[in-house]
Amino acid sequence: MKTITTIDFDIIMGPSIDGYNDMIDPPKTDMDTICEKFPYFNLAKPNLWLYEYLTRYITEVAMKTDNIKFITSHEQIIDILSEKIEPFNLVNIDHHHDVNYRDEWKEPIIEVNSGNWVKRLLDTGSINHYTWVGNHNSIIFETSDCPYMNKIDIEKIKDYDLGKLAVETEELILCYSPAYIPPDYRALFMIWRAIAEEIHDKDYILI
Repeated sequence: MKTITTIDFDIIMGPSIDGYNDMIDPPKTDMDTICEKFPYFNLAKPNLWLYEYLTRYITEVAMKTDNIKFITSHEQIIDILSEKIEPFNLVNIDHHHDVNYRDEWKEPIIEVNSGNWVKRLLDTGSINHYTWVGNHNSIIFETSDCPYMNKIDIEKIKDYDLGKLAVETEELILCYSPAYIPPDYRALFMIWRAIAEEIHDKDYILI
């Protein structure tokens, strides 16, 4: 079974994202607006240990495949994955689970957004198995009435083996999510793109 991995860049803000997470409602409010209104949020610090860990994983994957894509917002992954004919295993390394934030499991997703795209893929049968790898302070979704729990694993990044995942990953999709990242740290995402470009000697477009 094919394994596709996606990383949301916002996971590196785990130590401080709780301070502003609830203030963001893309595209109405983003981190630029928050930092302009409350300048002290510019001081929010990323987890540089985690960034280095993820960078080593991305480099290892890039050394074996050029099947890497860069997107701005996570719901854009739907257009990429809708081309897949066979179900796949999806690993999402992300501060947010992106399964569904209304907990209305019986309702179909009408408008896909960055918080419900996983449920759309589950509803359509695209995902064989979904593994969400979150931060220690990520909010766990309500599972009592979730009909997909036999297809879902919930892990914490501090306990997760990225070395093993690098061997299994056949396609990598990296999500920028600038709405959740203070402006001073967005260049760290572009380093990930530069690594892929250097290894494969080609341009990778951020869509």
